[in-house]
Amino acid sequence: MLLPALAVLSLCALAAIAFAVVTLLGSSAGRKEPNAAPAPAVTAAPAAEETADPTAGLTPAEIQAQGLATPDPAETTVSVKATRDADGRLVPYVGGAVVPNRGTKLSVDDFSHAAMIGNSFVEGMNLWSDINSMRYICADGVSLDNMIGNYLYYVTVQNYDSIYLCLGLNEIGWSADTFISKYEKVIDYIRSDGTAKTRNATIYIVSVMPVEKVMETIPAESGSTISKATIVEFNERLKTMCQEKGCWYLDVYSALADNEGYLPDSIAAADHVHFEKTGYSIWTNYLQTHYVDDALVGE
Repeated sequence: MLLPALAVLSLCALAAIAFAVVTLLGSSAGRKEPNAAPAPAVTAAPAAEETADPTAGLTPAEIQAQGLATPDPAETTVSVKATRDADGRLVPYVGGAVVPNRGTKLSVDDFSHAAMIGNSFVEGMNLWSDINSMRYICADGVSLDNMIGNYLYYVTVQNYDSIYLCLGLNEIGWSADTFISKYEKVIDYIRSDGTAKTRNATIYIVSVMPVEKVMETIPAESGSTISKATIVEFNERLKTMCQEKGCWYLDVYSALADNEGYLPDSIAAADHVHFEKTGYSIWTNYLQTHYVDDALVGE
């Protein structure tokens, strides 16, 4: 009876072994290899980190006022050349008469032999600009009609190296031809009736200034609105006049105007035409960086 009992035990042992093998195989089938790393996720290459633009949303005038950017590099490239005419005046030669950005800033004391003549904008420069060495000859309402024999007298009897003329907004309502014709007479008067030094002075023509957009709908005292189109036309004619008369055009309009060509609300005065102190700071900086001298001759 011993043999049958051993047989039964053997069968039981074999069954237990078989059950253990099956259990081990089943559990190992659901496990990962201990050293297997998960497959990496497929992602795009990381984008370069962007730096926030501090000038985003600001007008060119606001950018300059806050000192957030230097002038456009393209503007600092001197493409205008000068020459001395038969009378020794420094006049445009090639490349137009728009004064380039020179890259080097003049001191506020470098204007001691200069005079600025004109309307209420010149009054503002006299009041707000840091350029105290320049002489300002101005009054509210000055126009090309009352310059000769009046305000220009104070220029012609003195000796100046540079003369700045700032006129235009009080002439809105005139035709462009009339505007230029009277401007040319003022230039001729300086060159014929001034002292020997003043007759040969470098004459800068300041652009007509931009105004706020709302002025397109407000009638001026002349009976017409002060439109951007008229201001742009006057300025384009001034550029041509400067080339023909041997004068220099200062594009203060572009330094002050927003992307639409209007005076930004942020620097405009309550009358929508003049500007607050910030505007005069921009203008002052423009004069200090836009000038002509003998270095332009032969470049």
